[in-house]
Amino acid sequence: MDCWPLTAALSNHQIRSNIESHLLQALLLCVGGCYLWWLTRYQIHWDEFYYLAQIHQFVNFGEARSLQSLHVHLFPWLTQVAANEVDQVNLGRGVMLIALSISGWALYQLARHYLDSKASLFALICWLSVSYVLNSGAQFRVDPLLCALISSAYSLLICRPHHRSTRFGAPILVAIALMLSIKSLLLLPALALLQWGAHHSKAVAITRLLLSATLTLTLFSIMLMLHQGVSSPPEISGVAPGATGTLSSALQYTLLNLQWFPRFDYFKQLLLDNPALVFAASIGLISLIKSRPACLAGQSANQTPTLGLALIAQSLPLLSLLFYRNAYPYFYPLLLIPLSLLAGLGWQWLSHSRIRRFRYLLLLFILPTLFQFGLMKPQWHNQTEQRQLLSVIHQLFPEPVAYLDRSGMIASFPKVGPFLSSWTLSKYASNQHPVLREAILKHQPPLYLVNTPVLDLDHRIYPKWGAKLVEEDQKALRAHYLPLWGPLYVAGKQLVLTEQTQQIQLVIGGQYQLMGPGSVLLDQQRFAADDMITLAPGHYRLKAFVPGTYQLRWQGLQPPHHSPPHSPLFSGF
Repeated sequence: MDCWPLTAALSNHQIRSNIESHLLQALLLCVGGCYLWWLTRYQIHWDEFYYLAQIHQFVNFGEARSLQSLHVHLFPWLTQVAANEVDQVNLGRGVMLIALSISGWALYQLARHYLDSKASLFALICWLSVSYVLNSGAQFRVDPLLCALISSAYSLLICRPHHRSTRFGAPILVAIALMLSIKSLLLLPALALLQWGAHHSKAVAITRLLLSATLTLTLFSIMLMLHQGVSSPPEISGVAPGATGTLSSALQYTLLNLQWFPRFDYFKQLLLDNPALVFAASIGLISLIKSRPACLAGQSANQTPTLGLALIAQSLPLLSLLFYRNAYPYFYPLLLIPLSLLAGLGWQWLSHSRIRRFRYLLLLFILPTLFQFGLMKPQWHNQTEQRQLLSVIHQLFPEPVAYLDRSGMIASFPKVGPFLSSWTLSKYASNQHPVLREAILKHQPPLYLVNTPVLDLDHRIYPKWGAKLVEEDQKALRAHYLPLWGPLYVAGKQLVLTEQTQQIQLVIGGQYQLMGPGSVLLDQQRFAADDMITLAPGHYRLKAFVPGTYQLRWQGLQPPHHSPPHSPLFSGF
């Protein structure tokens, strides 16, 4: 009879444990559902279109940058599977969601190396439900691939540092990451410290580090030569061609342009939007310092890095937030892995404390973040207007034409002019060089898309903004384009003609439709209203038989009958 209280206690403990497991599994399913909802609804970022445009540029013209463009060999199939660029990006996002799943699996393996299954599951849920991971973790850009590669390298170096697969696998993963993006350099100290911490002997550690570095550099060099052998460097405004120019330009922009904590606002917003991660990681850190000081240095009994050393190593990239200019939300998923491990440690500590019920409050903290960033934000900032605009463009232009815009939104068309990033605009403001006028004169793009404030000269879509085009570029855009439909402009001229002859300059050749109240005389040839006129770039003399306002519109394109987008096509991060 004395055994009944103990049996009842064990039974109650098992019931509570089962409830806890079911709650965590149900929440993980909810998180997965949010990602599926996000995948084809959340507004596409301008960087995603730029990433896709590089693939089309390689497929159509064989052009690719020497560095940071390995993805053009991974995704050429996207150019064939869908006509609309939005659908192509969504398919690319599907691949990135797989990469995010690999990162999540690596995180779970890291957590299981130190924590119990429930704490590890909470660490994974905590990471996946962070606002920046929800909205940027599977975007069609290089960062999800980097996160999958580096987190897998973390897992190998921590969980099985002495295995043969790690000796070769980790350098291979790092070499691929370096080919994908030179921002991987910021992660090398963490990987080096993990490899150093896995060996008692300094001589062995140094030897292994040198061998890994040699293998990584060799593989990187081979991939770089192979990549350069099948591609030619594109023309990039202000950047020297080749790997050296790309590396020098990127380092100058992101690392050497020193500014203390340049993206502090994003870091502050991360803390405000994710109370579950903040509280759980804080509890984990306190428990680590108070209860397990031995974890802060050395090796564990199974000759793998201790939890403290693993956390310190993986936290080193967090220091890059102090100087790295491009520390935007998409940079955070990999940085948040050590904080998620701390959150799992906090959950495990709470499980054995008197305030164990506080764990369920942490789960409640996750729900508002999931609702806001996983469900509502994709609904508020959706793809509808982007898809509608691209559909209209493909209807108006069945064949690709050159165009001007921010970042290559019409990826299947040849973009001219620079990618108008914040860095490009800062250099542009310093140089005061009319790069858009030069692009118009050289490439004659008949299409001009207003998808950034600096291109909206009349503020029809965007409010007034700080950056402005130089006067020559403003004059060129006003002189050679007409508004057609919302953010869409086409080549053309608006003219106030009289019976007196006047001279005009046309810089974009093609067929133009004359629109106006009557006939005109153009270079001694009479044309009636609605006539189609083939014009080459040059100067023309014309006058009107009926004075008034006339237009020469490229191909006589007519705007669609339905309403155009009236809000910005991109909402940022």
